[in-house]
Amino acid sequence: MVTNETCVLTFLTSPGKQKSVRINNPRPGITAEALTAAAETFTQFNVFDSSVGSLTQLVGANVITQKTIRLI
Repeated sequence: MVTNETCVLTFLTSPGKQKSVRINNPRPGITAEALTAAAETFTQFNVFDSSVGSLTQLVGANVITQKTIRLI
């Protein structure tokens, strides 16, 4: 069995649309405070180029755990 985690940060963009940024294998035990600080850096320095406008505000953050069982 293989376990993968992905952190999904959801932002509002300058035209008011939502854009999600996925980060594979986030640090174990990552906190909301750490994610908020990272998101502030992303928005302040316009780190990501997006076809739906600049990231302006963090509106959600989730860590998704996926377990895969190889059968063959």
